[in-house]
Amino acid sequence: MKICNKCHKESTQFYKDKAFKDGLRNICKSCDNKKTKRNYRKYDLKKRYSLTLEQYDVLFKSQEGRCKICNISEDNLGYKLCVDHCHKTGIVRGLLCKPCNLIVGNSKENIEILKKAITYVGEYAIK
Repeated sequence: MKICNKCHKESTQFYKDKAFKDGLRNICKSCDNKKTKRNYRKYDLKKRYSLTLEQYDVLFKSQEGRCKICNISEDNLGYKLCVDHCHKTGIVRGLLCKPCNLIVGNSKENIEILKKAITYVGEYAIK
């Protein structure tokens, strides 16, 4: 058993690393995976949207962790909200759940298509 330097819990799950005397990293696999995911997320947000993690967190808090269109909470989704952005300008508009993000993307961000879709669904809505 070894104690993780991050969570301070005993574990037998450590990645191998020859740089350490015992041949194992100093943080457990669980903490290491969280760190790797966070670093990837940080890189991905910056590369794809020119957004820092801090800016994402501000956006997330301003939307109270909910999709900007349907208002569903990220806690109920099982995945992170998508960063919605204009494909022409690159400007980030907000955070959306996957279905709402697909509606915007599949409509080619065209307001006329979205209006026609609303009219179409309205014609067949159960009243």
